[in-house]
Amino acid sequence: MPQMSPSWWMLIMMMTTISVMYTISVKFHNKENKMYMKNIKKTKINWKW
Repeated sequence: MPQMSPSWWMLIMMMTTISVMYTISVKFHNKENKMYMKNIKKTKINWKW
């Protein structure tokens, strides 16, 4: 089995961290996000990213 390069390991760790943080934020902020989206629809804000 070939040894993993540090950059590859860093990438895996980064992706894992991002996915975990995303899952946590979705779980904890689901209710708030729904309210937020309702408010945006009400005020009809055009987002320009």
